[in-house]
Amino acid sequence: MSSDAELLEQFVECFDKFDDGEVVPRHTDLSLLAPVYAKLPARFPPLFEQLLANYRWPEVHLRRLRLLPNPSSPGFEAFARGLFQDQGLVGVLLAHGFIQFGRAVDGAIYDPICFDSQRRRHGGDCPVVRLNHESALLNSRIKLVTELASTFRDLVTSTIEDVRAK
Repeated sequence: MSSDAELLEQFVECFDKFDDGEVVPRHTDLSLLAPVYAKLPARFPPLFEQLLANYRWPEVHLRRLRLLPNPSSPGFEAFARGLFQDQGLVGVLLAHGFIQFGRAVDGAIYDPICFDSQRRRHGGDCPVVRLNHESALLNSRIKLVTELASTFRDLVTSTIEDVRAK
């Protein structure tokens, strides 16, 4: 079994397969996430925290989702701008325990890809879901489109497997 650092390194290598943007290894102290966490209903899954803290990237297209950008900057302000960009959508998502970290790649590409923090698992990981953006924006309701993975770790692992299978 790979260490988390090795797993994330393999995951980040998948970014180059699907996007032209440059991924930059850059360690950032996790304490700088405090202003972001002050606005969220829960913390990110630990593996996603490690990804944020150790890599910077433009918007990345993967097979199942587009990751919100985590551009180079001293802290996480640029990531937070993308995370909180659409206040109407974000307000509904956060009120129901969903934390957006990406967008859909097919169909309704504005559909948010979120961590379902209300179904947090042992160790802090949680399911990755795709929600219907129109239901949230127009009706202030959450409508599940699909569960992409039972945990973020599973999403990372399946992405790596998808790339290796090609």
